[in-house]
Amino acid sequence: HSRFDVLLRQRNINILGRSVDLNYLLCQRMNLSIRENLRMAILKFEASPLVGILEFESLIQVIKTTHALLSKYLDLDPFESIFNEVNDSTSMVSFEGRIGRHITEELLMDLFKYYNYNTVTQRFVRNEFDLGIEDNEENKYEREKMPTLPANYMFGNKPFNAFFKVVNEQYKKFVGHEHIEAIVRLVGQESLALIVETCVSFIEDKLTNDLAPYVSTLMEAMPPRVTLQPAAYKLEG
Repeated sequence: HSRFDVLLRQRNINILGRSVDLNYLLCQRMNLSIRENLRMAILKFEASPLVGILEFESLIQVIKTTHALLSKYLDLDPFESIFNEVNDSTSMVSFEGRIGRHITEELLMDLFKYYNYNTVTQRFVRNEFDLGIEDNEENKYEREKMPTLPANYMFGNKPFNAFFKVVNEQYKKFVGHEHIEAIVRLVGQESLALIVETCVSFIEDKLTNDLAPYVSTLMEAMPPRVTLQPAAYKLEG
């Protein structure tokens, strides 16, 4: 640490007869590097299902911590400004950034269609049965192509990347309260309200237009009076 703080503070270094502001040059390059790192992290998240949100949050936290440590010696742009710029949430009329849009798409097109809720574990788990939904081209959901991130754009190096991969893999087989909490932390209250409203509208539309006709037909086909079977038949009866 002591080897770098003095170097980072240098503003006048004579190189080949010219005075170079090393601190200013480092600021420029670190601002660009942090933006690129955030851009690659968001691209990776956009190519991943919702179960990868905890890994994505960890990447954002690593970048944010790096920015905070460098800001002690470099006059970097505020992290929130950089994050909002890369997330496309800087417009006055923008109510949802790239992260919020992808979360909404994953909820509507993947979680609601292919996951079942387990009341015991209180988690959403992927359906093991093929419902034939993907056979219809209109219902096919395609994510972005998974980018290749350099090791230093993940968690620092290959050993650290392997370690965090083991940690994050345990959260990629379900969607639980850990994932929901990560969504709230990442999108904030403003985008969260829009996500909830979109999900409620989607469910209301499915209940009204898709499920209701089947319920009406089923009610017409059922006998007017249905009695319970004797208890001797047990549950299977």
